[in-house]
Amino acid sequence: MLSRAFTPMVLAALIGLTGCNPKPAPFTEAQKAAVGQEVLQVQRNLFAQAEKVVPCDPRWFWEGSDFVFIMPDGKVMTLDEFKKAWREFQAQLASQKFTIQMEKVLVLGPDKAIYVWQGADNLVMKDGSIQKQEAYAGAYVYEKRNNEWRCSMMSESGLPPVLVKAETSSK
Repeated sequence: MLSRAFTPMVLAALIGLTGCNPKPAPFTEAQKAAVGQEVLQVQRNLFAQAEKVVPCDPRWFWEGSDFVFIMPDGKVMTLDEFKKAWREFQAQLASQKFTIQMEKVLVLGPDKAIYVWQGADNLVMKDGSIQKQEAYAGAYVYEKRNNEWRCSMMSESGLPPVLVKAETSSK
């Protein structure tokens, strides 16, 4: 008789204990702002390196299947395909300049955020031509692992570039 009365009490105690697990502290606005600033700095460094026309630094991206790049034309690339395309593109590129008109970091948590930007991406090619992309936008997903922020997904969109022949000065 005692065991029948004891069983419901044990079950009630177990349910009460498992339901009372402490929840993680809420992610504060100050923490969100700090994450946003970290991601913003990483992205600005990526833009600065791209403008210097240097090879892709593998520390920018998560390796393997954890990375996807969506081209403005809709083609989806793996990291290896992206690196190859970037090398081929850089072989023709003399300089690149990003003009940021709007940027925002959407913080999803202490280790995930999305950087969004809108602006222009203007390119000067080695043959002297200029490719102007005045309406351009991108969204990049960042993940923090082992205390490092890296990009795991990039999606860029814009109208096709307007090709402008480089001006030559006559002396």
